[in-house]
Amino acid sequence: MRTVPEDIFTQLILHEVHHRAQAMNMLRQFGVKAPDVDFTSLNYRIEEVE
Repeated sequence: MRTVPEDIFTQLILHEVHHRAQAMNMLRQFGVKAPDVDFTSLNYRIEEVE
């Protein structure tokens, strides 16, 4: 079986999203109000500051 660079890139991105969701879920279970880490929301807030 061979893996192409595109497949590796896709795996890295999806795996990162999986762990981010796990971390957010754990924070919520401990009662921590986790910040919004959505890229679009974050980018919008950065543009407002500039």
